Amino acid sequence: MRQSYAVLAATVGVAQGRIIYRESDTLVGRSFGGYNRGRPWDVLVREEKPDIVVMSVGPHIRGDAASYQALLEEIKASIDALGSEGGAMSKIKIFWKTSNVS
Repeated sequence: MRQSYAVLAATVGVAQGRIIYRESDTLVGRSFGGYNRGRPWDVLVREEKPDIVVMSVGPHIRGDAASYQALLEEIKASIDALGSEGGAMSKIKIFWKTSNVS
C-alpha cells in the first residue's frame, strides 16, 4: 500500500487534492481472526478529510468468505454514512486496491 500511495501521490500531485497514507489491518477496528492494528478508516477520514481514499485488506481477515463479506458490508455502510453527511464528505473518491502478489 505504501508504494501504491507514493505512485498515486506523485501522479495526482498535491494541487489535485489531499492524499494521506495510514495503515489499518481490518479497516473497521475489530478483529476478523488476525491482527487489528490501526484505527477504523471512517474515523481517520472524518478527522483528516482527504480527497482520495484507497483502501485494502488482506491476510488479517481470516476464516470463510462470510467474514470477508461481513467486512465489505460494514465498509459499504460506512461509505453510505459518509455520503449522507453531505459537504466535502460526500465528494471523497474511494478506491479499493487488490493485494499485490509476488
